[in-house]
Amino acid sequence: MTFEHLSSAFIDLFLAEKISVPELVHVRVLIEPEIARLAALNIDVESAELLREALQAEELPSANLVEDLNRKTLVHYILAEACGNHFLEALERSLMALTRRVIQAVGPEHWSMHPAECTALLSMRCWHAIQMRRQKPRENMHRVRENLSKMEKAFREKKVSPGL
Repeated sequence: MTFEHLSSAFIDLFLAEKISVPELVHVRVLIEPEIARLAALNIDVESAELLREALQAEELPSANLVEDLNRKTLVHYILAEACGNHFLEALERSLMALTRRVIQAVGPEHWSMHPAECTALLSMRCWHAIQMRRQKPRENMHRVRENLSKMEKAFREKKVSPGL
């Protein structure tokens, strides 16, 4: 079983007119902030670097629609995987597959391809949370360093013999 099976089912439901684009957008608005929040809590250094690179790549000009879609969906896939919830990841991958399918069918001239503000905002919030989370270990290390310095000072003041 792969994520593609669920994606295909979403596409089939759309083609059968059982779900619509407004419903797709509604669900994305509901789950993407949670995916970004969870990703910020769970992301590892490697995925954080991939996220940074993907955000930068979104700004580059694309040779064609498929390349543009690949760049603009990568951030979503990285965040979805990093969120640590496979159900949310499966949903996001399926929603992105359906979004891509519609965009490719109608072409960019009929579709606001990528509300950059939305993804950029979510991604930047995630990135900010990651950076804040990284600050915690630094702050903890600073406290450890201070405590060790105090212990060293106390040790030296006691003039402890070399043999302890």
